[in-house]
Amino acid sequence: MPLPEATRQRKELYFKKLSSKKKQVMEKNGNNRKLRVCVATCNRADYSKLAPIMFGIKTEPAFFELDVVVLGSHLIDDYGNTYRMIEQDDFDINTRLHTIVRGEDEAAMVESVGLALVKLP
Repeated sequence: MPLPEATRQRKELYFKKLSSKKKQVMEKNGNNRKLRVCVATCNRADYSKLAPIMFGIKTEPAFFELDVVVLGSHLIDDYGNTYRMIEQDDFDINTRLHTIVRGEDEAAMVESVGLALVKLP
């Protein structure tokens, strides 16, 4: 479920205020390079925590370049293809990594984590 417009605006305003401090520090240090930030999200639970940070990064394109990596249950039909939620929030998904190994046992979970570790770099 995408964020309501009022919530999105409030979060963007909050991060604009924070980023003005960051701008002052960067200008003081003479650093004019963009900081490249990669955000990897694998389910709705972590995306809800990462979204405000991602909105903040997106509001400062002069200072930050955002890369979004989607993996895990975001890409599974049984869980509703929740990557669409990220697209509805107007983020470009740079990479999609299929890392889930089917199964309910510990071996499948370990194999999924190992697959993610191999594919992420």
